[in-house]
Amino acid sequence: MSKTPKEKGRSAQHMRESALSHLADEYKDALQLTGELRRAIDAFSGPIPEDSPQRYLRMDVGDAILHFLGLQQKPKGKSVDELVRELQSRGCLFGVVKTPREIVTKVVKAYVQSGRLTWMDRKQSLVGLPDWKR
Repeated sequence: MSKTPKEKGRSAQHMRESALSHLADEYKDALQLTGELRRAIDAFSGPIPEDSPQRYLRMDVGDAILHFLGLQQKPKGKSVDELVRELQSRGCLFGVVKTPREIVTKVVKAYVQSGRLTWMDRKQSLVGLPDWKR
């Protein structure tokens, strides 16, 4: 005996609710695990060495950019793509919603606006520390 359209609608709605419930539970578990992992990382004491592949693990994106630019021997502007490559290669965590390029671009623009970074060229393709332009 086949289901009526009304029964099929309820069945589809039940499947949808079940799937959403399952996804929500998995998401909550992932967030909890993320918090536990973050606390475990933070439990390591002492500074992370400059040559470590995890140099930027404990820093937010903006601080990692400032740190990287501050280490430059020759004050030369860096592109967003260069910043992304450096931060990714040294363990910076970006999140999962936006791409690393989107995040770095947004941080660079905010830091330029606040005066913590400056554009090094007219095209606004290279960024550097404000004292580099003096």
